[in-house]
Amino acid sequence: YVYVPDDEDDNEEESGSDSEIEGNRKRIWRGLKLDPPHVSVEDTSESEASVSERASPTQDDTNLFYNEVVDSLQRGYEDKLPCDNLVLEVNSSRYAYNVTVNEVNYYVVKAILTLKDDFSWEALSLKLKYFM
Repeated sequence: YVYVPDDEDDNEEESGSDSEIEGNRKRIWRGLKLDPPHVSVEDTSESEASVSERASPTQDDTNLFYNEVVDSLQRGYEDKLPCDNLVLEVNSSRYAYNVTVNEVNYYVVKAILTLKDDFSWEALSLKLKYFM
């Protein structure tokens, strides 16, 4: 919206109104001129790029967190480390990458199910027993 001072807007009112409604409408909107914003295609693409740039660090953090969880769980499973130590590692990674508890649950379960091993039910059963 652009404000137009009263003395510039007087010409419109003196030109004669077609109806009572039109005159009332002019009085209500007196001083305001609707001017749509000028947005070019380049501005739009730049703003979309800035949105994707802002979203990408968060995505990178969650990917880094997931990769670290997979590495920790793989190493812990192969070396038969106590699960309490793995919980501490995952929890410290959670705070380092600013990941929510729901995301931690999702990525830990995903990491357990995708650990490198044969994909038999027996192997999956052993992994789940180890981590639970």
